[in-house]
Amino acid sequence: MQFSVVMPSRNRPALLRKAIESILEQDHDSFEVLVINDGSDGEAEAEYRAIGSDYGERVRVHDLEKTTRGHGQSYGINIGVELARGKYVTFLDDDDFWTDPYHLSRCQAVIERTDGAADAIYCNQRAIDPNGREVAPVWLDGLLDSPKVSARCIDESLPAYQVTVADLMQHPGFGHLNTSIVRRDLYLEIGGMDDNIRYECDRDFYLRTIDAARTIVHIPLFVSQHHIPDPARRDNMSTVVTDLQKALFQLYLLDKARLFARHPEIRRHGRENKAYALKKITESLADSGRHREAAAYAREALGAGFTMKWLAYTAWLEVLGLVSPSTREERT
Repeated sequence: MQFSVVMPSRNRPALLRKAIESILEQDHDSFEVLVINDGSDGEAEAEYRAIGSDYGERVRVHDLEKTTRGHGQSYGINIGVELARGKYVTFLDDDDFWTDPYHLSRCQAVIERTDGAADAIYCNQRAIDPNGREVAPVWLDGLLDSPKVSARCIDESLPAYQVTVADLMQHPGFGHLNTSIVRRDLYLEIGGMDDNIRYECDRDFYLRTIDAARTIVHIPLFVSQHHIPDPARRDNMSTVVTDLQKALFQLYLLDKARLFARHPEIRRHGRENKAYALKKITESLADSGRHREAAAYAREALGAGFTMKWLAYTAWLEVLGLVSPSTREERT
């Protein structure tokens, strides 16, 4: 078995079927689909059992123990990779789908072309908002604009390009899970997904993967369609947590990058982006009237990324914190 496609899912059997069918359209013949059912409820539970029998041996469904909110994407993916039989693992969100039936065959050609040295392969995907409109490039679009990258063509017929950590860190985007193929042994070596993270766990995994990978390949083709969650719904990883929680998760993964990455470009990325995360926390606290806490985080953000404008904002929060109701109550 060459590829295992891991799909964590919860209470979305109809969307999941569409996603599975997009995978089964692949012209490659050495792959399996692993659905990790994260404790789906009621009628959905029966639908997942039906999925396990409707698609034959190519689709396996594994049920996790039920919890109130589910175990989360990271935990589900880790279980899926443990069960995987493929040499390489790839992923697909249950509300997205692959659009290129030659995706796995092309990646297999890259693996052969590199004599099996490719540890990670990243493609591109289109992002669609809740109104059905395509949004501006958000992943690795435009990576080939760099002359250094375009000069490292492995095979023009694929096309495929060898990239470095420095190349990827100079780009504002990252490789989404839907477009990522990672050698299973490498996945296990780096500890897989961090199941402490419920937002941007894919970015954390991406940073740790490229930090450990020896050979990284980029295929600048669109192979999937990603649907940006409707913020009014509460059935998606990015909408179930608050903005403040999102910023805290970002802060955690950036600190990990600063502390543990081998490549200086990734450590620098963690350091520079930490100021952004601290500012988001500051603004969230200020919006909720927690001015003293906001001032504390503002000072941290100031140390991480000094600007005169932010210095003035920090001073203003300090003043508000002195006259906030909580401050007056404590003094009495």
